[in-house]
Amino acid sequence: MTTDTTTLDAVLRRLNRLERQNRALRYLFLLIFLIIAGVVLMGQSQTNETMQAQRFILTDAEGTTRAMLSTNEQGGANLVLVDANGKQRVNLGMTLSETLLSMLDSDAKVRTMLGTDNAHGTFLSINNANGRRRAELAVDNKKAAGLSFFGPGEKSSTSLGEDASGSALVLSRPDLTEGIVLSARQQDASVSLIEPSGVMAALGNAQPPGPGEINRYAAASLVLFDKKGQVLWRVP
Repeated sequence: MTTDTTTLDAVLRRLNRLERQNRALRYLFLLIFLIIAGVVLMGQSQTNETMQAQRFILTDAEGTTRAMLSTNEQGGANLVLVDANGKQRVNLGMTLSETLLSMLDSDAKVRTMLGTDNAHGTFLSINNANGRRRAELAVDNKKAAGLSFFGPGEKSSTSLGEDASGSALVLSRPDLTEGIVLSARQQDASVSLIEPSGVMAALGNAQPPGPGEINRYAAASLVLFDKKGQVLWRVP
């Protein structure tokens, strides 16, 4: 009897020990499950998180600013890219009515600009090493387009333009006074040679008439005008 009791007590102690171990394992599994679930939820939260700010600054490994993204007071935003020497090289900006992209050289001179706005249209400007405008292609909102080349002082030296009435090419002298003007429209065409003094010789059928005259020149008409626009001589 004593032996049976001892055996029964040993079995009960073993069952209690196994039950405690099972409870501990259940608690452990529950803790592991909660940790895994928390990691998954945190990962999803970080993936879907939206970062908001009025300005972002990107730096390299040495702490030098390399890019800046910010809003502006005109209702738009600006993106600036900076080289390793701290020189601004690209500037992209926009407002409610216009967008402008500027590209600069290592001396911080603007070399190329591309822009568009609601009031004037679109343009592409190319500058020299001094930042002076040398060429520009523009298209305005009235369906006119033009290509211009610029001399000293950013004054147009050569230009080619086109609109609904026709097209024209203007060639200027080194002093930027008009020298040759070629124009072509639907009803007429002409070539004009202009002296710095304003005296002009025009070949074609688009010359302006003299006082009291009607412009009925033939296509081969040659007319000489003084600096006031008065007809001095013509053939035929």
